Amino acid sequence: MRLGVDLQNVGVARKFVQATFDGVVPHAVTADLVLATSELVTNAIEHGRSSSVLVTVRVEAANASVSIRSAGAADHLADVSS
Repeated sequence: MRLGVDLQNVGVARKFVQATFDGVVPHAVTADLVLATSELVTNAIEHGRSSSVLVTVRVEAANASVSIRSAGAADHLADVSS
């Protein structure tokens, strides 16, 4: 799902994740993924430099995931390589 950069779309992203995982993923896992989505979409909107945010959900076998992407350059990103 592609969303415009507007904080009202945080709720849209949460509902999208909830609806996608309802009945497919255990409730506790869904709740955690909805919470993570809320935080990540908020950060992408507040700190990103893109005109949109992409929310992708996946369920494969025993795995469920959510990814949030926004395009554009960013300053001061921490190096997370090990």
